[in-house]
Parts: sequence; C-alpha cells; structure tokens
Amino acid sequence: MRWALLKDRARLSPDAAADLDALVARMTTLRTARAWSYKEQLREILERKQINVVRAMLQHWCTCVMRSKVEPMKEVALIIRKHLEGIVAWA
Repeated sequence: MRWALLKDRARLSPDAAADLDALVARMTTLRTARAWSYKEQLREILERKQINVVRAMLQHWCTCVMRSKVEPMKEVALIIRKHLEGIVAWA
C-alpha cells in the first residue's frame, strides 16, 4: 500500500491507477488516504503557472490541512506558510 501511495499518479499504468483509486476509495476515512489526497492536491497546485492563482490555492490548501487531523501534513502546511513567497516565486 505504501509504495502505491508514494508513486506519482501520472506515471502509473492504467491498471495501477485503477488499483490505486480502489485502494483510496476503501480507506477514505483513514488519515493515510487523506494525506495522499493532500499530497496530490499540492502537486496539482504547484503545476500551475499563474502566480496569483498559486498563492490563493496554497493559502486555501494550508487552511484546509491545518483544520485536518493529519499531523505530518500540518507540518508541511506550516513550512509552506513560512516560505509562501519563495514558493510562489518559484512557480
């Protein structure tokens, strides 16, 4: 399960992507599935090119993560908030 969740979804074969979807659907209430979902959302945000959109989406993402019970992702959100302008400049 761990390796399937750590892989980049865009690089998975169609069968592996379907297996991953089934795995996440079975564990929607688990923090592991929510952490995976947050990771994928962050990946999609960072692929964008519009600076104002990236800033707004990152701020919203951080707010949602801080309200969750997924402690490791809260640490990521704090780091992103601390370095928000640098991340936006990179994007």
